[in-house]
Amino acid sequence: SQQSQPRLTPVWVGRHQASVGRQIVTAETKWPAPSGRKQGVISVTSKSRYAVVALAELARSGNRPVPIATLAQRRAMPVQFLEQLFSTLRRNGFLTSHRGVKGGYTLARPADEITVLEVVQALDGVVGQEAEEAGGIWREGVDALRGVFTDTTIADVANRETGESGVGLYQI
Repeated sequence: SQQSQPRLTPVWVGRHQASVGRQIVTAETKWPAPSGRKQGVISVTSKSRYAVVALAELARSGNRPVPIATLAQRRAMPVQFLEQLFSTLRRNGFLTSHRGVKGGYTLARPADEITVLEVVQALDGVVGQEAEEAGGIWREGVDALRGVFTDTTIADVANRETGESGVGLYQI
């Protein structure tokens, strides 16, 4: 009897679009694992996309606290979802909350010191750990993604959006 070679066929293929500015940066794909190994996954969720966009909006607003409802309205995001994200981001040292009538949120660190990778990993965990373990092309893809996210700061995202829209920063 002839032994057949195992075929790698997708059990699930999906796509998450996470963007830095207007650039699509990742996808998620799951394949059957070779015997005894985990499935490889490269994933960035919509939580990270929303968080990067919201932090860029805060960077564009300068040092003045911005209420969460204002951010949600400016970026057409659900307020409750943004509140959940900001709770995590505050606990991880990215945001400072300000109470009172003129309260809201500001960045806890300068925007040019916060990388997209830090934000993504605070919300989604280590990017592509399983794919890295798989090696080969999966490791190369993860390294490329991490490189882009490490080299891109929240200030870069804010500046890119400002340049694309032709709108200046609204700082006072």
